[in-house]
Amino acid sequence: MVEAVIGATGRRPRREKLGSRIPGLDLILAGGWMEGGLYLVHGAAGAGKTVLAFQAGVECAKRGGRVLYTTLLAEAHGKLIEHVEGFDFFDAELIARQFILTSGYDALRRDGLQGLLRQVAQSIAMQRPRLLIIDGFSAARLFAGEPAGYGQFVLQLGAMVTAARCTTLLLSPTQLEKGGEDVALVDGVIALTMLSRGMRRSRELEVVKLRGNAPLAGLHTF
Repeated sequence: MVEAVIGATGRRPRREKLGSRIPGLDLILAGGWMEGGLYLVHGAAGAGKTVLAFQAGVECAKRGGRVLYTTLLAEAHGKLIEHVEGFDFFDAELIARQFILTSGYDALRRDGLQGLLRQVAQSIAMQRPRLLIIDGFSAARLFAGEPAGYGQFVLQLGAMVTAARCTTLLLSPTQLEKGGEDVALVDGVIALTMLSRGMRRSRELEVVKLRGNAPLAGLHTF
């Protein structure tokens, strides 16, 4: 896998910095995420993970890129679309043409992490997506059996998407652990939170980690 990434010249191909085209986000990310990077988007239910990922997908599709959206949840794709179709960025025709919606739930339940990895690899090889979104990524940890197995899976996934130059967003509601595999093995971590202050509620975004960039520090309302 390392040979495939470095290539015959012995030099690692130069990766581009890709703007998300989401207003304000690229400013916080100091220009955007790296092509082929692996990013964890963390936040409790309702924090905005799916909306953020779908908006990034629509912006990618507008530039001609394919988007592979894989869910590890038992939720039907119809419900997923219903959650985002009320937003201004939603474009049913564009999503139908440029999005590939798949489920990794059965592969994960039947064959574990390696079965899921094979399915994702096959989808990337066939569809050549520019952006991969894996929703419900916390399910992968449940099927790992032991921490070493989960860490190896994340490493393999990261090497695969880097070689394919496919930027990948992992959406997870689990609590981040300092020094855990989630933080250590990915290229970036974006934390979304929903706060209540009296009668007011607000959503805030923080870039916990971002390799190769110098993001704006602190909490940002969105």
